[in-house]
Amino acid sequence: MRANYFHLFLSCAALCMMAIIFSVPANAETQAEKANLPIVTLTIDESRGTISAMNADPEHDTKCYGTFSLTLPDGYQSEYGRSEGYEGTMSIRGRGSSSWGWPKKPYQVNLDSKADLLGMGAAKKWTLIANYADRTLMRNKLLYDLADAFGLPYSAKSVFVEVVMNGEYLGNYILCEKVEVGTNRVDIGDDGFLIEKNGDAASFRSSLNYAYEINNPDPPTLEETAAIRDYYNSFEQAVFADGFYNTQGQYYDDLADFDTLVNYFILTELSKEVDVMHKSVYFYKSREEGSKLFIGPVWDFDRSLGNSAVNNCNVPDGFYAADRYLWSGICRDRKFMDAVVKRYEEVYPLIQELYQTGGTIDTYSAILRKSANFEKWDIMESPGSAITPSQGSYENEIAYMKTFLKTRAEWLRTNLRTLQEKAVDRGEVVVPKPDAELSGSGTKSDPYLIRNSADFAAFTSKMLAGNAFAGKYLRQTASVDMTTVIGYSGAGGSASFSGYYDGGGHTIHVSLSGSDQCVFPYVSGTIINLGVTGKITNTSHTGALARSLRVDSKIINCYTDVDASTTSGTLGGIAASCATGECWLVNCYAAGTLNGISGRTGALLGNPREGIIVDNCYYSNRLPAGSELNGGTALSDSQMRTLLADYLNRRHSALSDLYGFEQVDLCRFTGTGSSYPVLEPRETGSKLAGRILSYASGQDRIAPEEIAYYDYNHSGSISAVDALIALMN
Repeated sequence: MRANYFHLFLSCAALCMMAIIFSVPANAETQAEKANLPIVTLTIDESRGTISAMNADPEHDTKCYGTFSLTLPDGYQSEYGRSEGYEGTMSIRGRGSSSWGWPKKPYQVNLDSKADLLGMGAAKKWTLIANYADRTLMRNKLLYDLADAFGLPYSAKSVFVEVVMNGEYLGNYILCEKVEVGTNRVDIGDDGFLIEKNGDAASFRSSLNYAYEINNPDPPTLEETAAIRDYYNSFEQAVFADGFYNTQGQYYDDLADFDTLVNYFILTELSKEVDVMHKSVYFYKSREEGSKLFIGPVWDFDRSLGNSAVNNCNVPDGFYAADRYLWSGICRDRKFMDAVVKRYEEVYPLIQELYQTGGTIDTYSAILRKSANFEKWDIMESPGSAITPSQGSYENEIAYMKTFLKTRAEWLRTNLRTLQEKAVDRGEVVVPKPDAELSGSGTKSDPYLIRNSADFAAFTSKMLAGNAFAGKYLRQTASVDMTTVIGYSGAGGSASFSGYYDGGGHTIHVSLSGSDQCVFPYVSGTIINLGVTGKITNTSHTGALARSLRVDSKIINCYTDVDASTTSGTLGGIAASCATGECWLVNCYAAGTLNGISGRTGALLGNPREGIIVDNCYYSNRLPAGSELNGGTALSDSQMRTLLADYLNRRHSALSDLYGFEQVDLCRFTGTGSSYPVLEPRETGSKLAGRILSYASGQDRIAPEEIAYYDYNHSGSISAVDALIALMN
């Protein structure tokens, strides 16, 4: 009996032990083997640095050291042709920004010796992308592969792997090339430029104040930084110019590869990735003579194809990339949009193949659904409200992505033509003749004439050469668009103007960027009847009309509607500053948006000083919150509109007495009941005479303020004699 009890005890013990054994979770190696994928095993020597310290470092400066091994399941064939395992020593650190805050950590591996892993090319640096926010686990690889199929150079090669670190199963990753300059990566020579738009991290800022890091050369010299900054700025300037060419006469695709721009735009608009043109945007350029800038390689698509709730990126219709930064400028170009529509038809079958039954998505999902990734990481967990909520299962996630991609692909096929229809033709490059002589002699009766953009460019060039036009008269006879002029980059901050400039009620349209760039430099003369429109982006002091006002300067009957910004220094809607002493700002307004990052920002003058006379001027309340507004006696929008119709005209006689102007010299503002007033050019010649004679003969009635405007002999009426005086002026 004892023996039987003993055997029974052993049997029960054995059963209990078996129960215990079978209740233990599968070990890391067993979990990693489930998907029948390559396994990356990271063995960390924690005596040289702990995993927990590495994982707690958001700056990714903490490294761990150990061995990296890649083992392949039986029969595995790499899509890149090399199907061999690997083992070697390494260092490893964290990578990523928002993705680093999630539980499943991404890493960068630095092998001690170059290795060609699975045919992706020999290199030391490799990334392990976690795809924690992407419950399909495939969006990054899917779009890297599609980019390669589109023909985008240096698109990242990647393979699905299972990862184990010091005996802990971490889940499914993609082992991927790092975006870097190298023979088997971005092959542009060791000294080639690789720059990245990555939020606010900056080695330099573009002319429109966008931040770029220089990843290669590392570190760059001051000369190298200036070289790539200036080249990029020339490209950026051309993108946003009205004629799509910069002040050197270069179209944007003279500087950047056109086909790559087309393919990259299609891919990013298709993906609706939330960070389009904000982060993970790369450009590269070799130093070979005549080489162009290329956009790419593409990177970071885990929040694409409906996987972000931000900015309606989970809605498959609607344009997204087209409205953001560079694309918003380039998509205005008819040549570009013609190419996009044509190219989309060519690549549409490649997109369809992804989501069709038995296509790439089905192929990948058949492999990935076997992974133990979601035993490690709950598919219902969300890394935040910015990610589209879980669909409840891996199968549902795949179905959701396929539906989004199919719907978006079809929507773009139909609607890209709407962008094409809105696009405009490129402007023909206008070559100025800066040394050309201006028509006229510069006297009041025979002023220098500014008839076109080339004349204004010549006038500016002469100021920059030291001609202040002291005591000389200039008259503008037509509105000019300076964005069409090669070489025009504004008057700068070193020139001066002390003449008499009559804009005739016309406008000067500009697109300027740089340091101290402005339409007029230091002004100690007179500017009347002129409007300035466009945009000015500076890194130093600037005003929408003039750099600065000096003693005895007079700005009368002028307005600006300019989006102006500066990264440092003073900014003003008319001028950056004025001198201490009498200078006049009369009957003027500023309607543009002023954005000063540092220094003072004023609606009319950024830095008004004692002695400035500001009379009957106003600004439009479109300035950004927090700007410091200075404008002397500036009136509000409503006050100006109420007073402008009669008060401005009644001031003409006072202006004549106070400032020495004849009434015939002055224009007037019209349109006060609509949006912003505009200057009405003086009526001269037969048109003016006809109106006045019609009134004098009793055939027409003119408003009392118009009588005052044309009443040159102060008789209280308009006569044929007045008409003759008008014709002579």
